[in-house]
Amino acid sequence: MIQVKKAAVLGAGTMGAQIAAHLANAGVPTLLLDIVPKDVSEARPSGRATSESVDRNQIARAGLEAAKKSKPAAFFTKDLASLVTIGNFEDDLAKLKDCDLIIEAVVENLAIKRSLYERVEGHRKPGSVVASNTSGIPLKQLAEGRSEDFRAHFLGLHFFNPPRYMHLVEIIRTEWTKPEVSCAMFGFLDERLGKGVVVAKDRPNFIANRIGTYGALVTMRTMLDDGYSIEEVDKITGPAAGRPKTATFRTFDLVGLDVFAHVVKNLHENLPDDPEREEEKRDEREPERLEGPVPDQDPLEGKHVCDQYAASWERTSSSSRPCRRDPSPGDAANIRPRRSLREQAAERALRLEQRAPARFLAE
Repeated sequence: MIQVKKAAVLGAGTMGAQIAAHLANAGVPTLLLDIVPKDVSEARPSGRATSESVDRNQIARAGLEAAKKSKPAAFFTKDLASLVTIGNFEDDLAKLKDCDLIIEAVVENLAIKRSLYERVEGHRKPGSVVASNTSGIPLKQLAEGRSEDFRAHFLGLHFFNPPRYMHLVEIIRTEWTKPEVSCAMFGFLDERLGKGVVVAKDRPNFIANRIGTYGALVTMRTMLDDGYSIEEVDKITGPAAGRPKTATFRTFDLVGLDVFAHVVKNLHENLPDDPEREEEKRDEREPERLEGPVPDQDPLEGKHVCDQYAASWERTSSSSRPCRRDPSPGDAANIRPRRSLREQAAERALRLEQRAPARFLAE
């Protein structure tokens, strides 16, 4: 019988720190680890601090502090933060021997994750559960090369951001995962963390990100093809369409552009035979519109993601895209009449429904 009396979260970024916070909300003492800052590790290769001013747990500490200050609140009450202990991968991996559940939440990079698992395997106790919070990397690829006991107790637990408030969690088992392990984790997520558990197959990006990423990319392509602005897209794909007010681009802002880019890249690399692959391929101008370098005279550092997209849009010449906002006088005959947001939302929803591949429902 697997009982989670103590847990560890590897990676103190936004997701890792807030997962640790929600474990603390359930009364589970949690160890939160991250890397040693590069300048500290390089200056002291022996791994020992020579001054009290050196903080080798700086990154994990920053993650915990961010979780304490997050809005909406990550912790039920402020005092629950005392259940989270911080550390780093260099000095504190040995403490994993006391943990029943280890959740990895580092950057979406296969090589980095597998390298970390190799180190974790040298310290975890036999029978402890190791889970990845990957948003879409196939679990089989992550577990390859590990010991039989590691693979038997390894699975995916994909939380959504923010973990305390998003009800669903995807649970993904591999061909090696013991049934009792996945059953125990299902019960833990349901009864201890109060989550709605969705069982997903080990397919690229699982369920939510497989469908959601497709929808987001179709939305972006439609925006470019039809000349919608960032604000118009978020108005159409938000509450007017029965969706959250974060809509499309503000969702990217919440999740992080880097995370979304990793999810898209993972989907592209692992679905070479997807029939939509070439149909949705961007034309040669699109990378320049949304991904190209930003001129020095037009800095975007620190701006909201919507501002970044809007600035990229404005830099695109009117000859390379349709534009409904600033038409020339001679184009008056070609301008479509303005429709209400409700009409636009209904049209977009119908178009997405017609274009959604039936295979999503079949898998």
